[in-house]
Amino acid sequence: MMTIRSTHYAIVATLAITGWSPMLLHAANPSLGGQMKHLLITLPSDAIQLGRDHDGAEIMAFADYCETYDGNASVLDGTAYNGQYGWLANGFISLPPQYDIWIEVLDQSDGLMTFEQGTYQPIFGTNGSDTHWRWSGVMTHNWYAVMEPGYYYATYRVYVADSDGNPVEGYVANDITVEWEFGSSCIAADMDCDTAVTLDDVSTFVDVLLDASGATANQRCAADADENAIRDSRDIAVFISLLLG
Repeated sequence: MMTIRSTHYAIVATLAITGWSPMLLHAANPSLGGQMKHLLITLPSDAIQLGRDHDGAEIMAFADYCETYDGNASVLDGTAYNGQYGWLANGFISLPPQYDIWIEVLDQSDGLMTFEQGTYQPIFGTNGSDTHWRWSGVMTHNWYAVMEPGYYYATYRVYVADSDGNPVEGYVANDITVEWEFGSSCIAADMDCDTAVTLDDVSTFVDVLLDASGATANQRCAADADENAIRDSRDIAVFISLLLG
């Protein structure tokens, strides 16, 4: 019986003859992912109030567009990301000048990464960053990104704090949870985002089954050809059936 690894070597030789090369697109700016969805912050007196301008049951979708980006936005290269959620003031907020509104991540799914709008600096614990983040008071759509298919969530606490992020007594905080999913945006076995399963996908498919450490989010998602949340040898049969049509 031919193993996955020996099959891989045979495929690589074939593709070298046919001149296979991966598909990679360039875009100046990342895509928001859909219509803006705002998390509304209100401070009518001494208690933070939170709301939404959308259905709270709605789950945002991560997508890997197989693109590379300019400058600091390149942190999103190879990830599945979404920027629809934005923090937005719901009316006039008045605070003493020494205080600001801060947001802390209380709990979040493993593998969820967050990057600040504009700077693309890691926030909310990403890459060892602080779990507290000072909101500027203007509409801010941070970037949320993942590498593996699945369901993701984050629970945030919004509170009044001093310049160091320390909560101020006399103000009441509030919490909100947001959700995403990654999986529906990728096409099974389509490793290069060209919307078709062809010989161009074979080598990458085998590579990801053997070791996904260097794979993009789309490749990890597409390699789960049978869509059972596990990448293993059982995906090979589905891949072959899709390849043959």
